[in-house]
Amino acid sequence: MHSAVSARSPSLRTVVIGDGVRVIGQNAFRGAKLSSVHIPASVRDLSYRTDEFGQMHGALSGFTELEAITVDEGNTTFSSVDGMLLGDGGTVMLQYPCGSPSTECRVPEGVVRIESSAFAEFDGYSNISPIQSLILPSALTSFDLGGLLYRNNFASVEVDEGNPTLASFDGVLFTRDMDGLLIYPAGREGTSYDVPASVTSIGENAFIRSKLEEVSLPSGLKTIDRSAFFYCDSLRELELPEGLEVIGDDAFAYCTALTSINIPGSVRSIGSNAFVWCDSLTSPIVLPDGLERIEPYTFWGCMALPSVSIPASVREIGESAFGNCSAMGTVKLPDGLETIGSAAFYFMEGLRTIDIQANVWSIGCNAFGHDYNLEAINVHAANPPIVALDENNGNEAYLCEAEACARIVLNVPVGSGDAYRAAAGWRDFMHINEVEFSGIGDVTNDDVQVFAHDGVISIVGGDGSEEVEVYDAAGILVGKCRGAGVPVGGHGIYMVKVGGTVHKVAM
Repeated sequence: MHSAVSARSPSLRTVVIGDGVRVIGQNAFRGAKLSSVHIPASVRDLSYRTDEFGQMHGALSGFTELEAITVDEGNTTFSSVDGMLLGDGGTVMLQYPCGSPSTECRVPEGVVRIESSAFAEFDGYSNISPIQSLILPSALTSFDLGGLLYRNNFASVEVDEGNPTLASFDGVLFTRDMDGLLIYPAGREGTSYDVPASVTSIGENAFIRSKLEEVSLPSGLKTIDRSAFFYCDSLRELELPEGLEVIGDDAFAYCTALTSINIPGSVRSIGSNAFVWCDSLTSPIVLPDGLERIEPYTFWGCMALPSVSIPASVREIGESAFGNCSAMGTVKLPDGLETIGSAAFYFMEGLRTIDIQANVWSIGCNAFGHDYNLEAINVHAANPPIVALDENNGNEAYLCEAEACARIVLNVPVGSGDAYRAAAGWRDFMHINEVEFSGIGDVTNDDVQVFAHDGVISIVGGDGSEEVEVYDAAGILVGKCRGAGVPVGGHGIYMVKVGGTVHKVAM
């Protein structure tokens, strides 16, 4: 018959569980500050389970002061070695007592898998951990080191020479054939590192929180996995090699010292959040031809980034992809673009105009929210693109705040004004003009755009000081001004000179 225990006193430090108890629930000791636990021979289940996020937790999870776990020798399900809890006949490491003062963790021989629960207690606490070195056994094939990877003291990983799948070199963990770099300990000494020439992949979390300032990558590198350089907030220089194909989710997230990065033409996939909050990026980024999707939050928070060149191959821009890129003054969208995600251009304070090409059929809610300096949106589609509903805000369809809709000029193709005035999300705009877009493609100055509507040639962009001259098709000057609009009256083709640039528009 199964039994359960419950002991939640905050003063509880040591627990010796009586023989006969078979099951101990995940919350059995919640609130206690355990320093030691003894598991009797009768216990068969310590409730170690994997949650919806893929993380394992159990009855002895969450105790940051736990120094030792002991198990009765008669227990056939669990065992302990040097205070560590093992399961499945000693082949699985379930829990390391993170309150242990030991500076070395030697994973017991015979362990083939380290579960995510083993070092989970290092998450969310001080960056300092007693563990400076980790020694892995010959049988180990699978591991999740969890929060241990974040610790500033964690400086070295060593592997038994008999391990057939893993190898270590100078305290860094690799695959046995040295083609995959798995762990570069966050506390390893030095500010620069040359990844060995044999490496073709950098694994998930490999350099997470390292204090490296420079990393040299090999020419044969193909994959940078998820969170590989996550929170490397000292990293300043990194050259991605030609031949690289995959940049994983969160790969360079929070690399706040990184000032520039190149994306090789060979890259075919860039994951979500790949450069989130790289807020020191000050050099333009050119995305490679062949890229079809800009994933959600790819450049969110890159507040100093001046521009991103989007290739013709891109069909979709994900949610919040360029959100909070406040220094970005222009975004040139490709003709083949089809969908724009919600908040894709949110809080881009430098954005003044944007052209949405004719193939775009769907735009997410709040795509232009908090774009305080946006003056004009030019939509080239005759049929208004669908504006997605905001399920978190009364299922409304909107592209920006009411104040912005009263200020921004919405330019749409001739003959489609009524359709936009009736369409959800578009009808909120108070200034909807029908425009002949034939001349807009001839604009050669990204900071200035010229429109012809209602008998007036209007100038959007620039600093307002440029001299504007308008000539008819015969080359006769019909009007001039400085940084505003020129009334011309009749229909026809006009050449508009703004500063040193000439634009052709049709009225």
